[in-house]
Amino acid sequence: MSTVMEIEKAIDNLPAPEFRILAAWMDKRKEHLAGECAILSQESLAVDWNKPEEEEAWIHLQLDQ
Repeated sequence: MSTVMEIEKAIDNLPAPEFRILAAWMDKRKEHLAGECAILSQESLAVDWNKPEEEEAWIHLQLDQ
Protein backbone atom coordinates (compact mmCIF):
# COMPACT_ATOMS: atom_id res chain seq x y z
CA MET A 1 0.00 0.00 0.00
CA SER A 2 1.37 3.43 -0.94
CA THR A 3 1.92 6.17 1.61
CA VAL A 4 -0.87 8.26 0.08
CA MET A 5 -3.29 5.36 0.38
CA GLU A 6 -2.25 4.81 4.01
CA ILE A 7 -2.84 8.47 4.79
CA GLU A 8 -6.23 8.42 3.06
CA LYS A 9 -7.24 5.33 5.02
CA ALA A 10 -6.12 6.89 8.31
CA ILE A 11 -8.09 10.06 7.55
CA ASP A 12 -11.17 8.05 6.59
CA ASN A 13 -11.01 6.27 9.94
CA LEU A 14 -10.73 9.43 12.07
CA PRO A 15 -13.63 10.16 14.40
CA ALA A 16 -15.51 13.33 13.38
CA PRO A 17 -14.07 15.58 16.15
CA GLU A 18 -10.50 14.60 15.28
CA PHE A 19 -11.21 15.07 11.57
CA ARG A 20 -12.45 18.64 12.25
CA ILE A 21 -9.27 19.37 14.22
CA LEU A 22 -7.14 18.04 11.35
CA ALA A 23 -9.12 20.01 8.76
CA ALA A 24 -8.77 23.24 10.79
CA TRP A 25 -5.02 22.66 11.17
CA MET A 26 -4.66 22.07 7.43
CA ASP A 27 -6.50 25.33 6.65
CA LYS A 28 -4.23 27.31 9.00
CA ARG A 29 -1.14 25.63 7.59
CA LYS A 30 -2.22 26.46 4.02
CA GLU A 31 -2.64 30.15 4.95
CA HIS A 32 0.77 30.21 6.63
CA LEU A 33 2.49 28.60 3.65
CA ALA A 34 0.87 31.02 1.20
CA GLY A 35 2.14 34.03 3.14
CA GLU A 36 5.57 32.50 3.58
CA CYS A 37 5.80 31.77 -0.14
CA ALA A 38 4.94 35.36 -1.01
CA ILE A 39 7.64 36.70 1.32
CA LEU A 40 10.28 34.25 0.13
CA SER A 41 9.60 34.93 -3.55
CA GLN A 42 9.95 38.72 -3.33
CA GLU A 43 13.72 38.74 -3.72
CA SER A 44 13.73 36.55 -6.81
CA LEU A 45 10.83 38.46 -8.39
CA ALA A 46 12.57 41.77 -7.70
CA VAL A 47 15.28 40.78 -10.18
CA ASP A 48 12.71 41.25 -12.97
CA TRP A 49 10.74 44.03 -11.30
CA ASN A 50 13.81 46.25 -11.05
CA LYS A 51 14.84 46.05 -14.70
CA PRO A 52 14.76 49.33 -16.67
CA GLU A 53 12.36 47.85 -19.24
CA GLU A 54 9.89 47.07 -16.44
CA GLU A 55 10.05 50.66 -15.23
CA GLU A 56 9.42 51.86 -18.76
CA ALA A 57 6.48 49.49 -19.22
CA TRP A 58 4.72 50.85 -16.12
CA ILE A 59 5.68 54.53 -16.35
CA HIS A 60 2.21 55.49 -17.62
CA LEU A 61 0.81 54.55 -14.21
CA GLN A 62 3.24 56.85 -12.41
CA LEU A 63 2.63 60.01 -14.48
CA ASP A 64 -0.33 61.12 -12.35
CA GLN A 65 1.73 61.23 -9.17
